[in-house]
Amino acid sequence: MKKLILISNDKLNFDKTEVSSDFNDTINIIDALSKECNLFFFSRKKPTKGCFKTSLNKNIKLKFSDIFSLNLKDKIVFMISITPFNFLIYLFIKFLNNNKLKGFVILRSDGHKEYFIKYGFFGKIVYQFFFESILKDLKPIIVSKNISNVKKYKSLRIYPSEIDNIWKKNLKKVDISKAKLLYLGRIKKEKGVFSLVKLINDLSIDFKLSIIGAKNKHKSINKKIKYYAETSKK
Repeated sequence: MKKLILISNDKLNFDKTEVSSDFNDTINIIDALSKECNLFFFSRKKPTKGCFKTSLNKNIKLKFSDIFSLNLKDKIVFMISITPFNFLIYLFIKFLNNNKLKGFVILRSDGHKEYFIKYGFFGKIVYQFFFESILKDLKPIIVSKNISNVKKYKSLRIYPSEIDNIWKKNLKKVDISKAKLLYLGRIKKEKGVFSLVKLINDLSIDFKLSIIGAKNKHKSINKKIKYYAETSKK
């Protein structure tokens, strides 16, 4: 398996082969990467378990002192967002490995705008310095085409779950005499889908609930609730 050095500013809690955080997005990223890679973590420490968690076959929590003995020959870097903490870790790894660094940085939001709102013009300048330094080595992964100053870099685009123009095709009038509910997404506890099913089962109204996104077969004892397999990888 590939080996990734994952750098995250988010606080993570490690318990044997389980990692948790209060940030669902971060846990989703870790969960996806762990299926194909062995992960080595540089992150801030969370003393208690977080709200969201995932199980890993193997994880290695690195200390700051481990930077001095880190071997990058068989590893690449994966950074989650650009922050002062992440930049500091990146800088030390780069300096101690003779500037030989490669990997990816995922940009989940527009840091230029966020730093400008929080810290004014000086904050925007500082973030731009972080941004340009990191993107010399790490390829950006973006979730929006509107992220500032990224156009001149070759980037990978992730399309998040969203309602796009495809949904506007073949529109039909519907019968609104019965409540028709739709859940579209991953069938996971943290998404609240099981709480939704429990809530719906306790209602006395006439309804139909369609749940789309199942990878495995799901059966419901309530005939008004039906599960469907995911329909697109987009």
